[in-house]
Amino acid sequence: MLLLCVNNTKQIKEFLIFRNNIGVQTSKKLLREVFGEKMVDTMPMSLLKTLNRKEGEITNTITDEIISQKLNIVKTHLSKFLMSDWVKYIAVTGSIASGAVRGDDDIDIFVVVKNNTMWIYRALLLLKLKDLARKEFSDDSKNLFCLNLIAEERGLEFPEDIFNFHELYTMIPVYNLKFKKVIFSKNKWIENWGGRLSKDSDLNYVPQEGSVIVRVLNTLAFVLQYIYMKLKGHNPDKRRISKNNKIGRIEFFHEYFKQEKLSLFNKSLGR
Repeated sequence: MLLLCVNNTKQIKEFLIFRNNIGVQTSKKLLREVFGEKMVDTMPMSLLKTLNRKEGEITNTITDEIISQKLNIVKTHLSKFLMSDWVKYIAVTGSIASGAVRGDDDIDIFVVVKNNTMWIYRALLLLKLKDLARKEFSDDSKNLFCLNLIAEERGLEFPEDIFNFHELYTMIPVYNLKFKKVIFSKNKWIENWGGRLSKDSDLNYVPQEGSVIVRVLNTLAFVLQYIYMKLKGHNPDKRRISKNNKIGRIEFFHEYFKQEKLSLFNKSLGR
């Protein structure tokens, strides 16, 4: 029992350290959502002081208002993200989900789609969004959609680290909320960081496969979009794009941001 208590304290402390490093404070409410009421309410009082707020609660009216405004923008344009039965899940991530958002930030979106459709989906979505999508190298990104991550159903297993743990637990679902359980079931390592898997999270979920024609079109869409990025001077990372394409993901967020935060986290722990 003592060892369990020590482990719980360690996991919460590491979560707090990570959030402090990205410049955002943490509420007791968020901790309860991540670790559960029992685990949080039995924390040592000394640990609560690291929250930097009276009684461990935060009330940031300005930030909450910005988050609410940006989520309303997502809800207003949500229909643009839905195509046939391809879309399985949509969530807001990044600075909005973490609570570190500023008024001039863009809106990071995570979408899960049917297998072998992600490149077709991306092309069609960019056409539908038009001026609502963030442009590469653009200085003005306020309230524009950034397709931070598109994953097929086969591409939902993420590497185990505090960065991905934080991303998975803070993302804000805006379509098909129950699918979050499927994502967690594909990443059972979250329990190592203090996360919780619900009783029905170990689902026998069977991904849907696109037809042969759709698979061929998806491959063609991949090639054409890569050529387009090259011609536009976006300097796409061929190795990274090809690697992610094989596992069913499109990632265009900058890797250095994640590595920087993980490095700072490890340094804070004296590693």
